[in-house]
Amino acid sequence: MKTTWNALAHRMRQARTVALRAELALTGAQILFWVALIGVLAGLALRVRRRRIPAQQATPADTAPVVAAN
Repeated sequence: MKTTWNALAHRMRQARTVALRAELALTGAQILFWVALIGVLAGLALRVRRRRIPAQQATPADTAPVVAAN
């Protein structure tokens, strides 16, 4: 009878382990989903922001090399 109880306890521990691993996997998947969603939204916001700001082109006077006078 003792062997039966030990086997039952062992199976219960295995079932608990499987349940905890499944819960951990689900939690990890949810975290990855939300991080990816936030990343996509942030990327889109940055892209829209860059398009609204006109590109500043350098003028030839700005790019001319500075010559030091001796």
